[in-house]
Parts: sequence; structure tokens; C-alpha cells
Amino acid sequence: MHIIHGTWIPEDTNEFIQGGAFYLWVETDTPAGRSPSIANDFHPRHLTQTALAAFLMEKLGLREPLSGVLSHTLCTKYILLPTVAGKPSPSFELLRYMDEEEPIEFDLAPWQVNCYKVADVITALNDIHFIALNAAEDFQLGADILFWHQYSQAIKGIIAKEQYIPALKYQAISSTPTKGKKAKQIFSFEIHPSWELLSDTYEKNIQRYVAAMPGACTAGLNSPDDGSGLFDKESLLRHFSECLLLDIVTGTPFTGKFDQQIADTLLYRCVYPYRPVLLQSSTENKLEDYKHWLTWPTNLTKLTPSLVSPSVSDWRKLLPAISTIGNCTSLSRPDTILRSS
Repeated sequence: MHIIHGTWIPEDTNEFIQGGAFYLWVETDTPAGRSPSIANDFHPRHLTQTALAAFLMEKLGLREPLSGVLSHTLCTKYILLPTVAGKPSPSFELLRYMDEEEPIEFDLAPWQVNCYKVADVITALNDIHFIALNAAEDFQLGADILFWHQYSQAIKGIIAKEQYIPALKYQAISSTPTKGKKAKQIFSFEIHPSWELLSDTYEKNIQRYVAAMPGACTAGLNSPDDGSGLFDKESLLRHFSECLLLDIVTGTPFTGKFDQQIADTLLYRCVYPYRPVLLQSSTENKLEDYKHWLTWPTNLTKLTPSLVSPSVSDWRKLLPAISTIGNCTSLSRPDTILRSS
């Protein structure tokens, strides 16, 4: 039996801009062959490179342009799992197929697994869910990937109703103090264009899904020493949502006429964060733009009680003074991506 797992893992960087990705891995009831070169934290019951690639193609219908290419695109991540006597305990879904009992006492330890990085999260999870319901052979879905599928569908509905707005993220920057008797620390800032979900439904969904979120969804790690515990559930959901929104909006093709309509506005910088800015605004103008934007979400909630974002014409009307601002290549990290102790 095979259990398909998957979760969202934020990037492990010290940068203000922080993206993330969704990773799949497959647990099995058959221990993998172990060689002396395999690390001690290597999960003993999961599909490795070649086996995982074959499973993805045969069971989930993934295609590779050339033979053997898929196995070389797989990556390694770590999952915090209940561990007893130096071995990871089977997931709840796999326990029924093994001669083991659910442990009462255990430690959480990071285990190395081979993963597939999902490109189009909403489509991929929907396809996997459909296959599992209608044509599953020798596999089923874990509680973690089932949760992410349901939550991604909820976010899809909010985005489809255009309940989001272009946003600005403020980054405070402090420089190293200068030497001398009058040494002082100089503070500056940077403004990053982004997108923000503005929806009463979104806020209610966050609380609803936080309460229903399995602990396995918060267990992904980039390295074995990456933090000291599980991700905070609400912070992880918000990070996933904002990254998903950014990918969808910036990945949408627009016409030349639309680009002309939004030229030299905040909307243009948010739609095309990867395009270089030829004329940088002054520090004073950037700060004024940011202060002006801070009042915008509040005004929108007053103008639009349902919190559905306005049309492009409304954006231009509400923000006539916004000019081109600093470049941004990814999603701004949440205020904190906390880990529970």
C-alpha cells in the first residue's frame, strides 16, 4: 500500500521576500533497501528517486519529456514525524495495513524523504484527488494532502471572485553603526509591491481551517535543523494563500491595452514585479505612497461591504497618486512564520 502525502513548505531564507512550494512524497508499507551510504535520518518506508518517479507516472499520470528526466528533478526535504525507538511511526492511514499499533508516547524527529515539487498547486491537487476517488490502485491519500486540497479549493473560490487588492509591504532596514565619537545607526526602508486577500470569507476560512488542520500539514522542513518544531498553523495558511495569489495573478497573461491602462501605477508594479523599474521614486514619495495605501483597505471595506475587490477603474480612481515603486521578485514573507514549541 502507498500513502500519498504532501504539504506546503516556506523557503528557508533570511530575506524579506520569502516564497514557498508544495511537495509530494509517498509512504509505503514496504521498507526500502538500505545501503551503508544512506544517512541515518533517511525515512525507511518511502519511495525514493526512481520508485517515486515511476509511481508519479504510472499512478498519477505525470509525463516526462525524456526518459529518466523526472527522477533527476526530485528533491529532498525533511518531515517531522512521531518517532519510537529510532524509527518513524507509520501514518494513521498506513497503520491499518501494518502489524503495528499507534504509539501512545513518542518524540518528534526529522526524517529525510524524496519529494516532487508541484508546479500548479490547485490543478495538481484537484487532479490527484480525482484520481484517488475514481481510479486509485494500491494507494490512498493522507490526511495532510486531503486538507490542502480542500483548502486550495476554498482559496480558489475567493480568488475567482476577485476578493483581493494590490498591496505594499514595508521593510525596515538598519545599517551598521559608523565608527567614531558621533557614531549612530542609520535606519532606512524599502517598499515591496505585492497582493493581499481582502475578504471576510477568507478571514472566516482561516479560522475554520486552522481548527481542522492536521498536525502533519505543519511538519515540513527544508533541513533537519530548520527550526525547533512545527509551523504555526495560521501563519502557514496565510503564507500559502498569499503565495498562491501572487503566482496566479502574476502568471496571468494580459493584453497590451490593459498594460497601457495601468502604466505607472501601483497595479502595474504588482502585476509585473519582475520587470525592472527605470525611474525610481524618491524616498519621500515612496513613503507617501505607502501611507496613502495604508488607508485604502479600510476605505474599500466601507465602500464595498462584501469586501469584493473593485474593478481596475476603481483601483485607478482610489490611487491616482501612486507611481512606480521598488521591484519585487516574490511574495513578502508574513510578519512571522512562527514555529510552535
